[in-house]
Amino acid sequence: MTKRHLFSDAEWQTLQFLPINIWSIVAISDDDIDDKEVLALGQLLADPTWTSDPFVAELLTSVQADFDALWTAYPDSPLASSKGLEEAARVLDTRLSPAEAESFKKRMLDLGIWVARASGGAGPQDMASVDDEEYSTVMFISRKLGVK
Repeated sequence: MTKRHLFSDAEWQTLQFLPINIWSIVAISDDDIDDKEVLALGQLLADPTWTSDPFVAELLTSVQADFDALWTAYPDSPLASSKGLEEAARVLDTRLSPAEAESFKKRMLDLGIWVARASGGAGPQDMASVDDEEYSTVMFISRKLGVK
């Protein structure tokens, strides 16, 4: 069962911006968006089976389907910042059960970790490839999303 119906169009777009926002914040944290980080975002959107959360997969599928429009709108959006993280957390906490919201936030944090690891050229389980700036950024995202 899909969860799209639980959200207004504005709330849904807030959630659709979230993976792009997390990617952007992590990728620029070391002042160098590299091809591996771009590829990682593409892979995560193209194959949402990496997540065990059906709602995250639903959202990522919608992001991939609407990617061109989202990518074009994102830079001018007030959600293209830490404010977007906080607003997404608010939407999730308002519309989902606490367990569902927490699961979603953790999967989005996984996305950020995957992007951070990608720039080091290592696999998704290798935290040694994450530099200090990216690690601090992932922790910042965790705090802004309210991940417990």
